Formats: sequence, structure tokens, C-alpha cells
Amino acid sequence: MVDEGELILALADALTSVMGESEWKRFGVAQKYSAEIEHHPRFLRSLSWGDSDYGGHVLDLVRVLFEREDTEAIEYLVALPEVMDWLKRNRPAALKHLQPEENDPLVDAISGGLEEVHQLASAIDLGEYTTRIKGAMVGDPRLALGGTKELVEAVMRTILERHGHTDVEKLDFTPLASACFNELALSSSEKPATKVEALTRKIASRAKDILIAINELRNEAGTGHGKASGKAHSIDQADAEMIAAVGMILAAWLMRRDPLG
Repeated sequence: MVDEGELILALADALTSVMGESEWKRFGVAQKYSAEIEHHPRFLRSLSWGDSDYGGHVLDLVRVLFEREDTEAIEYLVALPEVMDWLKRNRPAALKHLQPEENDPLVDAISGGLEEVHQLASAIDLGEYTTRIKGAMVGDPRLALGGTKELVEAVMRTILERHGHTDVEKLDFTPLASACFNELALSSSEKPATKVEALTRKIASRAKDILIAINELRNEAGTGHGKASGKAHSIDQADAEMIAAVGMILAAWLMRRDPLG
């Protein structure tokens, strides 16, 4: 585990080793630290003369960046090729902590899907479903599958009830999906009027197939469909996260297509 003191020292050592006067001036202008660099009585002078106190001035500046929690300035410096190369060769553990975390697109999709479903589904109590789906993010792929299937199922039942359908609780998943897609005019036997309509219908048909497949996969590898101990199949974490993201995106899409929503 790398603590903050080690990160400060690692970055200060890297900057002391590779930064020149031009690089410091550019940093000062870009990140609004010109006063700390160009107006400092010794900072650039000690660099120019190779004085022994130069490293201490750099350390003081880095400490200020951390005290201010100026992540933008820190990331600016770490991203400089010479700085990153020095850290990679000399302090790889520190570099791992200093680099900004890259967003996982699946995590973004899941977060975005949760937010949009919450905004659109005021008539549905989503607490139980979203709690299960978030389980995908803490290493429980079976829970993610179960929660995703139940969320989509709740959305489709709610849409049908809004449109006056009765006994929707008695519908199995596949006829439920078919009834929902028909109600939203996403399925039709009539000839499409345009190529765009034809392709949109094709995508809608594939979307329904995906939802049905999610239900079938949940029956095999998810929670909520009791299997004897040791009989449930396993599913890869990455696959479960992808399924959760897709399921929530499609749930939000169905609610957007509902004119009564």
C-alpha cells in the first residue's frame, strides 16, 4: 500500500530529475501556479545553477498540490511523457496510484442505466432491483442476473398495466415480452413504410430476443429461480456486468417508448 507521503516523494523526485525551466513555466501558466514558480526567489534560480536546494523547492510545491487536493495539476504533471517514463522505471507502484483511474465503460453503462431508470420509473419501486444489480459490482454475478431479469420484468408488467392489461402477473416472461413489445408498436406484421422503420423493427426484435435470453440465462445461472445446491451454473463476472448494463438500457428504452409513461 502506497501512502500519500510516498506519492509526494515519488512525484517530487521525478520532477526534480526531468523538469526543465520551460516545462515548469508551461505548467505554471496552464495550471495557474506561475506565482509559486516564476516569482519564487529560488525555484528557477536553483534549477538554473544546479543548487542543492532545488529538490527541496520542488518537494514544497508538490506538497502544496496535495494539500490543496489539486488533482488536475497533479495529473497534468504525471501525464508529461518524461515524468511518466521516470515513474514507470523508478516508482511503478506510485505511478499506478498517481495516474487517473480510467472509467470502465461497463460501469458507466450500469451507472447511467440505473440513473435513467430511476428518473423514468416513478411508478415502480426499484430499490430491490437496483440493490441486486449493484451486486454485479462487488463480485456477485448471479445476483446481477437475477436483479436484471426482475427489473426488466417489473418494467414490462408496469407498462402493460398502464395500458389496461389485466392479469399480467400470470404471464410467463416470453409472452409478457411479446405483449409489451406489441403494445408499444415495436412488433408488427405490416410491411414497414421505410427502410429506417424496417431496420428499427429488426433491432427491436433483437432487443426482445436479448431480454428473453436474459431470462433464460437467469434460470440457469442467476438467483431467484431455485436450484439444488451445486446445480446452478457459473457465469463470468464481466459477462454478468455486460448483461446488467444491457438489461437496464433496454428497460429505460421501453419506458421511453411508452406514451403513458
